[in-house]
Amino acid sequence: MSASPAREALLSALIDDGRASVEALARATGLSTGHTRQLLATLAADHIEVRGIIHPSVFGQHALAHLLITPTGAVAEVVAALVGDPAIPYITRVAGEATVAAEVRVADRAALAERLRRIRALPSVATVEVDEYLDVVKDAMVRLHPLGDVHLDAVDRVLLRELQADGRVPYASLARLVGLTTASARARVLRLIEAGVVRIGVRQQARPDSLQIGFRMVADDGGALEAALIARGGVEYLATSVGRSSFVGTLRVAGLEAAAAEIDALNALPGVSALTTWVHLAVAKEIYDTQDIPDSPTERTR
Repeated sequence: MSASPAREALLSALIDDGRASVEALARATGLSTGHTRQLLATLAADHIEVRGIIHPSVFGQHALAHLLITPTGAVAEVVAALVGDPAIPYITRVAGEATVAAEVRVADRAALAERLRRIRALPSVATVEVDEYLDVVKDAMVRLHPLGDVHLDAVDRVLLRELQADGRVPYASLARLVGLTTASARARVLRLIEAGVVRIGVRQQARPDSLQIGFRMVADDGGALEAALIARGGVEYLATSVGRSSFVGTLRVAGLEAAAAEIDALNALPGVSALTTWVHLAVAKEIYDTQDIPDSPTERTR
């Protein structure tokens, strides 16, 4: 198996189970254990990280929305006005109908309405198009599951912080950190995964040989289309939404030719009635992995 197919096979196996052992990954990919170890060691150089993706509700974030913003003047003025807002974890310059894309995450719909009012009142903002999320169903290439009934204690929060930084941190290291046996630390992590609190995903950072394409999709049958979109390898982020769209997502592709092919493929999916796309040019803010984890998930309010 050549280097590129081997790398893709390893990434696919990590998406299936980000905490699989080297031996399990080797079996899943058909690679030798030594080759698997070698490829794992090179992921960071390829701007690829295996991280714990924590469900937004764990942070008390039950109202989420995607924004496409058109400025009155310079894009930098809009970015400067938004970048310090803790309720906006993601801001990026884009090319398309708008020039700034952002994501808002707050406690409830009342807080969301107030945040949108403030943003629209900014002198640097001309228009704001809003897609309110129903749920984030895929992030960092992995499907997110509904959050179960779970209480987080101090040990859980330490484990989650470590998994955010390194989704493959050894159980023995986690055990030493929290003062548990390796078996107990493993049981804790598996409980958090099974409850939907965290999933181990593959996050690819921006790199010069790839593009991120944002999309907004209107669907005739969102339920049937959701599974098809989650299954597509190029879709790294997906949220179901209400408002102007049924879905908001992000594609990662190798270049313009691949982008065109992937957009054509999305348009051809059964049930798609409209598709709008934009190109992410430069990330101005991304702080998903640095947020504080509260003592316990709060009740969801919609």
